[in-house]
Amino acid sequence: MSVLAHEDALNAGPVDAPPIARPTTGWRLPPEMDPSWRSRRWPRRHWRPLLALGLGLVVVIALAIPASSLFRLEVDLVNRSGGRITSVNFASINGRTTFDIYAAAGISESAGLDLACSVVGPVLAQDGYGEASFFVLDRAGDVLATQSSRCAAPTPGPSINPVT
Repeated sequence: MSVLAHEDALNAGPVDAPPIARPTTGWRLPPEMDPSWRSRRWPRRHWRPLLALGLGLVVVIALAIPASSLFRLEVDLVNRSGGRITSVNFASINGRTTFDIYAAAGISESAGLDLACSVVGPVLAQDGYGEASFFVLDRAGDVLATQSSRCAAPTPGPSINPVT
């Protein structure tokens, strides 16, 4: 039986019945070779790269916003410390943020405690990280102070209204 006779046998049936539709499986021409492809408008022809570009842009923005606020926090800590803080590392694990704050060379343990109480604690609280744990470390990685270090009570200044 020839191929043409076989196809005729497949399409044979009642006279009123439409021919059997064959599924379109297997290899097809790429869209660029399709004659109707060039007649489509540019966005309709390139929707996949546009979708990938849009999703990539959303991911970059979603990652850049938190990173910019933490970069701003690091700059604020370094500036407010007067150069006593050199760098800040942070990690967020299971919703708990921890800051490793590196002090400049030559900072003693008492100066590290003062740094934690006067600069680090207030700056973190101001930027919404008041509950975050932090460690003030020296250049060797030894802990100088933590969020649980006891800060000295402020010394009272001169009385504004002296008693006479």
